[in-house]
Amino acid sequence: MRFLLPLIFLALYTPVFASDLDNIVKIDSGYVLGSGSVVRVYRGIPFAAPPVGELRWRAPQPVKPWDSIRISKTFSLSCPQPPAAVTKERMGEDCLTVNVWTDARAANARLPVLVSIPGGGFIGGSSALSLYDAERLARKNVVVVSFNYRMGIFGFLAHPQLSKESPQGVSGNYALLDMVAALQWVQRNIAVFGGDPANVTIWGESAGGTAVGLLLVVPQAAGLFHKAILSSPWSLSYPISRLREAQGDRPSAESRGAALGALAALRAKSVDELLQLSMNTVMAASTIDPDQGGQTYRPIVDGVVLPDDPAKLLTAGNFHHVPMLVGTNADEGVFFAPHMVATRDQAEAWLRAQFGADAATTLSALYGLDHGAPIATGLTQLTGDALIGMGARAVLRAAAQYNPKVYEYEFSRVSPLAKRTMLNAFHGAELGYTFGTIPESVLTTFPGFSVLPGDYDQTDERLSRTMSAAIVQFATTADPNGPRLPKWARYALGDSYLEYGDSNPQKKELRATYLDALDAIFLAKRTQFANLKE
Repeated sequence: MRFLLPLIFLALYTPVFASDLDNIVKIDSGYVLGSGSVVRVYRGIPFAAPPVGELRWRAPQPVKPWDSIRISKTFSLSCPQPPAAVTKERMGEDCLTVNVWTDARAANARLPVLVSIPGGGFIGGSSALSLYDAERLARKNVVVVSFNYRMGIFGFLAHPQLSKESPQGVSGNYALLDMVAALQWVQRNIAVFGGDPANVTIWGESAGGTAVGLLLVVPQAAGLFHKAILSSPWSLSYPISRLREAQGDRPSAESRGAALGALAALRAKSVDELLQLSMNTVMAASTIDPDQGGQTYRPIVDGVVLPDDPAKLLTAGNFHHVPMLVGTNADEGVFFAPHMVATRDQAEAWLRAQFGADAATTLSALYGLDHGAPIATGLTQLTGDALIGMGARAVLRAAAQYNPKVYEYEFSRVSPLAKRTMLNAFHGAELGYTFGTIPESVLTTFPGFSVLPGDYDQTDERLSRTMSAAIVQFATTADPNGPRLPKWARYALGDSYLEYGDSNPQKKELRATYLDALDAIFLAKRTQFANLKE
């Protein structure tokens, strides 16, 4: 009640009920009013100025402070993206906002802070999805924050004229700068919500996991977080496009942007026009390397925000050395495998196109594509290993050299839902478990999909409690081990990992034979791209 007098004055201009007073806090840009009782929730708080007009494709700018009490009971618009889980009516460029869940009763509670970064391939997604609702997590004495960031052409367009505008002389990684700005907001403000700015864990799945991996090598993110959780990080092992350098038949990011026309004309286009323009360059189907597949609008090496290829920086130890928890799912490749490949001849042709002739022979034998194994099974395993598993292991191995508190898991639980859809432990299947939001599922973000009664059972509920408790335990202590939780060995001890399934056993060397073969193939590929630069 220390703000009672200013609140009485402010209430003259903002409708506030007596029951709301406990949910008003003062942040650096003004007063905000949330909702809830046991868990207080603050939604749609701006952490940066709306990136519209001349601020489109510029680094996030400071919020203009407000004088009245800002009602923060509903989510903001989601950032522009192709319509799918988020409807057109709920999208807009004024989307750079954070959400906070807290059960702290006092500003000096100093609870650990868990910052959730939503996924979506860097072209879609939103912190407003019910799958990411953090109320159950916040009941476990942790403050949870989520935020939106610009995506697709809005978050990653590089252009010579944009680079000329920039004080750093670069363009194209606005989404990563949004993430840095959101983490800076956490440092400035989270204490008033009962959070500890000295104990911040960043956490993401899919592109959110990739974002966490990228933030590990973004110099501007130094000191803004203290632990990292990467769930199914996507394409962290691949050479990525560069701002001004072409690599073989891969053009520079600036040249791709310049081909779209003058900057003034691009800034004058509507959101719908830019989305349509970006739809013409979205990742082509069935490509292992996203940058080779034509997805223009992704993170790039610009020398400032991303100093070099993330894989190269991780290998060299040039990243923020924090405790990490890294995990993958047993059937990551279900959504990404080339489903039009049905025969062994087609599989051989696809392998040659993706990996080259020599590597194709090796991988065909290793994944059983040259004999009696089902083609779909082999391609699913290969795609998951190449797109996700290989990069996850690279992060683990790099991190374990500098910090003993590094842990790995594999999610293998096949729920009744997964059996019904024949997707097994698919990409994103663990999200409802870790957030404690089952029966929500990543599948419910697909238009028209519904979870049916019986799609989850008591085994799933127990596993959800275990997984969410381990997440909170790690965010609190940098160690996922705790009372009534499975025993979890550190990764460095023989590449140990915990399997999240029906019994949660401790195992070693997850898919080592397959990942070793892929590492050798991609080492040659990285060397090839390094030579192209010289």
